[in-house]
Amino acid sequence: MNISVVFNVLLVSIMAAVLWKHVKLLEQFYVIEEELELTRQSQELSQSTLTALQAIVEDGTRMVCSGRMHTERVCHFESLYYSTEAEEFVFFHNNSSFMLPNLGPRRFQPALLDLSSVDDHNTLYFNFIELPAAALKFMPKPLFVPDVALILNRFNPDNLMHLMSNKQPLLKEQLKTLAKLLCFTKSYVGLSKITTWYQYGFVQPQGPKANILVSGNEIRHFAKFMIGKLNITIEQSAAEAYIVLFSRSMNRLIVNEAELLLALAQEFQMKTITVSLEDHSFADILVTSLFLPKGAIVVELFPYGINPKHYTPCKTLSTLPGMELQYVACQNTEEENTFTYPDRPWEQGGIVHLDTTEQERIKKSKEDTKVNISSLIQVIKSTVKTKLGLRRQKWTQGLYPGKIRESKCQASIQGTNEAKLFVFWQIPWNLKFLKVRDVKYEVCLQEQGENSYMPYILSQQNYTFSENIKPFKTYLVWIRCIFNKTLLGPFAEVLVCST
Repeated sequence: MNISVVFNVLLVSIMAAVLWKHVKLLEQFYVIEEELELTRQSQELSQSTLTALQAIVEDGTRMVCSGRMHTERVCHFESLYYSTEAEEFVFFHNNSSFMLPNLGPRRFQPALLDLSSVDDHNTLYFNFIELPAAALKFMPKPLFVPDVALILNRFNPDNLMHLMSNKQPLLKEQLKTLAKLLCFTKSYVGLSKITTWYQYGFVQPQGPKANILVSGNEIRHFAKFMIGKLNITIEQSAAEAYIVLFSRSMNRLIVNEAELLLALAQEFQMKTITVSLEDHSFADILVTSLFLPKGAIVVELFPYGINPKHYTPCKTLSTLPGMELQYVACQNTEEENTFTYPDRPWEQGGIVHLDTTEQERIKKSKEDTKVNISSLIQVIKSTVKTKLGLRRQKWTQGLYPGKIRESKCQASIQGTNEAKLFVFWQIPWNLKFLKVRDVKYEVCLQEQGENSYMPYILSQQNYTFSENIKPFKTYLVWIRCIFNKTLLGPFAEVLVCST
């Protein structure tokens, strides 16, 4: 054999062995480097945990709340803990922790705050237990939640009418799988009720809230925000008007549904579609009226014996200022258009096997209805005053006047027992920028030292008062502007006039 060939074979074998060894050493190096990095990160994590724990021991939990009563209170916490074993929130005290307000035992009367948007529901209260910060040393190491947390209780989790969110919630039951002790580094607890417009009858008959603080403007901003967060695109060209009928197939049927759809399509020259109430819950469908365009018509059908005035969440939403939905309630008033099937076998929905009281209750709530189509169309046409989508509210209709300006008075004495008081003023500053159909002024006149006063509603910016005006007396005059009979501006500073 040629010596050079043998030498080349040996050289290749040696080089292969060296390369293989190099690759193995390189792999081992990477493994060691990765282990060192993990060890370093673990040490850093352990150190950060110790640092956070030390901070809690030094600073404790901190709380600042807004709202005077538990029904309107929302609280901001720093370092609020939750024990999954005790199922309790924990407030750790030391010299640096604080509570604002510090309610003492009043936070148990009945609770610190409501966790849901329902007023004063006694199963949805929030409170915490208290411990010294030093007790942390004897408890399991906490899991820190670095993100800002919103802590609330959904009144009815599967009902979009009560709460709508674009975030996947972390549920109470899931917390147990994370750690025995959790620390919410920054959290907001409770829900503001400022955007609610309906109460569900826990302490009084259900109906619109007595003092609604939200308008359609804010609701439409929310709807726009949700559409953006859900990445839903709405084509501006897709302006085709259509009718949506919510359809049932199990009970409470519209027995002439096909005929109704055809009649609506022919009468209003619009496309008609149906949405199944078996595939989507009633509440989920109801809340979608949030997303209806301005000018849309909402028609609510009520079966025989059900008074539309007793259930009005949809009507309340539709008629909020700025919502600009046209609402129609149509009730079946003809008993012959009501159909029940009590004699069917029980597996087909029959109820003869139930007691009489229960049968009557079911008949009233599960009946099928034949819609009086001509009557329904007439009600819709008589209620809706404008064409679809064309009605648009001018925001000047909802703007309030400012204070009147430069009020002055002049007195004149008419003999020993009579006097006159001439009062004049300038219009509110913002009125010159607005087109207001009806402008009035309320003037309240009171003799100093007396309890009663005389109110006047005037159209002009000046007036001479003579009735009950006495010489050598001092009168207090309050003046404010009123737009369109209902929009009351603030009273200007009191004007002091002497005769």
